[in-house]
Amino acid sequence: MIPLIPYWKCTLDSPLTRQQVLAELATTYDFVSTDQRIHQPIQDITAPAEFQIERIIGYRNPFLPRIYGRIYPAETGSRIQIVMTLSPISWILMLGSVGWFAPLSKVIIDEIIHSDLFGKPAAIIAIACLVFILGFGIEALMARRLLEDLFQVD
Repeated sequence: MIPLIPYWKCTLDSPLTRQQVLAELATTYDFVSTDQRIHQPIQDITAPAEFQIERIIGYRNPFLPRIYGRIYPAETGSRIQIVMTLSPISWILMLGSVGWFAPLSKVIIDEIIHSDLFGKPAAIIAIACLVFILGFGIEALMARRLLEDLFQVD
């Protein structure tokens, strides 16, 4: 399911203990050399019970979520609470993109909507926000699948 705003909160139940989750994060993604960044999907461990990571990709993408997590012990392993948000620069880009999307969305609106029911400025803003919501949603789904594989979530 794609979120309606660029903010996503979820909980993962892992059979791994809290220490195993931290060890998996640290051994797999903590120490990334500069030349290997393209090949490693995650970087940066910040605290023993909490972590903050970003996927590292070989191309530019303003939709990549910042992933914040807390690891809590559970009866059968650990519970990991994840929050994904856009970076502040992406929020600024999203708000400033209305001018860039205006010519494109005007053509789309003129072809699809022949009446001024919504008003063209509102439709332009809606199309710009829709692009960012879809972009963030797809990247958040990819990040969640990566974390589920890493933490061995069923």
